[in-house]
Amino acid sequence: MSGWALGAALGALPTAVAMQSRAATPILVVTALALVWAERARLAAVMRGTVALWPVGLLAGWGIASATWSIAPDVSLGGAVRFAALVGLGALVVGAAGLLDTVSRRRAGRGLILGVAAASAVLIVEVLTGGVLGNAVRLFPEPPRRVDGIKPGASVLVLLLPPAIVLCWREAGRVAALCLAAAGALAVLAAPSEAARLALLAGAAGAAVALAPYRTVCRLGPLLLALLVLAGPSVLQATGEAAGRAGLLPPSGLHRVAIWDFVAARAAERPVLGWGFETSRVMPGGQARVADATFDRLAAPGPTRDVLAAMPDQFVQNLPLHPHNGGLQVRLELGMIGLLLAAVGAWWIGRGIVRAPTPVAIAAGAGTAASGLVVALVAFGVWQAWWVGSLILAATAWRVCAEQR
Repeated sequence: MSGWALGAALGALPTAVAMQSRAATPILVVTALALVWAERARLAAVMRGTVALWPVGLLAGWGIASATWSIAPDVSLGGAVRFAALVGLGALVVGAAGLLDTVSRRRAGRGLILGVAAASAVLIVEVLTGGVLGNAVRLFPEPPRRVDGIKPGASVLVLLLPPAIVLCWREAGRVAALCLAAAGALAVLAAPSEAARLALLAGAAGAAVALAPYRTVCRLGPLLLALLVLAGPSVLQATGEAAGRAGLLPPSGLHRVAIWDFVAARAAERPVLGWGFETSRVMPGGQARVADATFDRLAAPGPTRDVLAAMPDQFVQNLPLHPHNGGLQVRLELGMIGLLLAAVGAWWIGRGIVRAPTPVAIAAGAGTAASGLVVALVAFGVWQAWWVGSLILAATAWRVCAEQR
């Protein structure tokens, strides 16, 4: 039963998220409950397996503690408790996945392969038809849903693509794996998601780097992931500012750089502890319009500035909901201590990846990790339940890939 449950979850995940991003959360919850029931005779072993996510648990605990100094204690406590509950359910999934026998792992892997293939087809159909499937699921609302709604699905597809390709190669051979890779890449490139496209490139680069000499990968891989978490946000911000001054950014890109500028300044006011979990949503000054002086500092006058100047205030806020930069969000809300905990988590994930039994499995893990890190740095809120659930299920998919010989 465990293999069927996990295979169904991994198969449904990318298409479900493309139709409605929030679907990832109930998929994770149902999968956790199904796996615990299926493995109830080995519940102690499942619980031992939950230690795989212990650094994320520490981060959740720090988030709960942040309610004591938060500017919005209720927001911080409620958000951190929900995050901790999600991590706990995810740890059960990861722990149970480690107990699967060979037959169950193959069932789960086949579900993943079919899910990635189906999601690739769905994304391509959505792009070609302007979102007909998403609107059909919603009984054709007015106004119709825009095709931009598939962006989360494209990002999740990128996460699942590396382990799915490896499993497809084992199950059906090289030609089938290459066809799956081509279909997935085409779907991601066609989707209106710059974050997913960047993640696709980062995943390919991460997989290629992981094929370096084994000892080098084992020694430097986990440290590199931790370093990217620590330094990535600042490097990305500096790169964005340089691009803005050079006139290379579209209006949305320049606005995002202005958001990062505001967040970095706020984070510097409380560098150690931060402002509290989920306080990006209620940050003082966050709902105000970006000042003209900020844009003057970040970009020269020109068409991009003119477009932003013509937009209503609610579309050019200092901080709308979250910073679109996971590292900056962690630093803003949980301080440098929270960012260090996140880096420890990245190091721990990298350590698990390099312990995989084959170089191909290591490459798949590196590809998924690189893709997830890029999306987290440029797109969604780092604590969004559907995104956290998708990351956990992607990690579980890689575990199935790594342990299946």
